[in-house]
Amino acid sequence: MVEIIFNYMSLLRTSEFPNWVFTELEAIAEARFRFAQKKSPGDYVSALAERLALPWSKDRVISGKIRLWKWDEPVVREMLERDLAPEAVVLTLLAKDFSEIGLDDAWLEEPWYKTKYQVFPLDGELIEKV
Repeated sequence: MVEIIFNYMSLLRTSEFPNWVFTELEAIAEARFRFAQKKSPGDYVSALAERLALPWSKDRVISGKIRLWKWDEPVVREMLERDLAPEAVVLTLLAKDFSEIGLDDAWLEEPWYKTKYQVFPLDGELIEKV
């Protein structure tokens, strides 16, 4: 399973990003912004106040979370290499029984909800393969 996830990440890093994809996403975002449902005044003001703390220019505070402005492929590639590198990933597996994949080792227990968990680095061989 982990190997499949890393294969998808590797495919994403090596794929082309055609400009038409951004153009279509931009048109969808623009329509979503223009035809958004009205919010209650209190919710709207709270959302605007939260956005004022973000590093956006003042003309983008209202539409900043919805609209798209500029496609910058080098920045996207940099983010993929930095944030989606196998060394930077935190992977969470959920299952009722982990014995099928060989995770029967000692489990730690979270103090509040008594949830059992394990923390371990990913196998170096797997990271090299990815």
